[in-house]
Amino acid sequence: MKIIGGLLKGHPLTVLGGEETRPTSAKARDALMQVLNTVVPESSFVDLFAGSGAVGMEALSRGASEVIFYELDKGASKAIKQNMDMAIRSFAKQGLPKPSCILRPVDAFKSFEGWSKYEVVFADPPYESSELFTSQLMKNLRLKPAQMQTIVCEYDQRDHDKIENSLRLCPDGWNLKFRSYGRNSFYFLQREDQQ
Repeated sequence: MKIIGGLLKGHPLTVLGGEETRPTSAKARDALMQVLNTVVPESSFVDLFAGSGAVGMEALSRGASEVIFYELDKGASKAIKQNMDMAIRSFAKQGLPKPSCILRPVDAFKSFEGWSKYEVVFADPPYESSELFTSQLMKNLRLKPAQMQTIVCEYDQRDHDKIENSLRLCPDGWNLKFRSYGRNSFYFLQREDQQ
């Protein structure tokens, strides 16, 4: 697996094998970054349930000012650290300042206040937890202040009806879109003032 675009284009990513992580496909990452091309540059970007950190690394490669990875799994965290090290080395070789990337071994379900202060949030919860994540997100958006401007969540297409039902609780001021890229399905929430 390689980074698709930006300053790190073509660099290989360290990924974990097995069923525990399922990296977002190259096609889906590229399409996702095309949709987010106006919000990622110079943004603070959070990659929740980061796995190998492939989506966050794409954001870093495409100009995010900082990328924060939330991942609890030790094996996945090791892969993220290797990918961050690769980015730091590559930026140095290109004569660029050291990129700002941070790994937080924190449960994203329990840390809304921590990650809601960033501008762009990408979440790829375990598919069996996508509905729970979406329900908690809607509740938190209604009850707690947040600085987020754009939220993207990947989910299993088979759960679309459940996800859509949970999103009915979305507070005013957010626009909702759905997209599918191959087997990857996403919902996008963007503040109306960012359209």
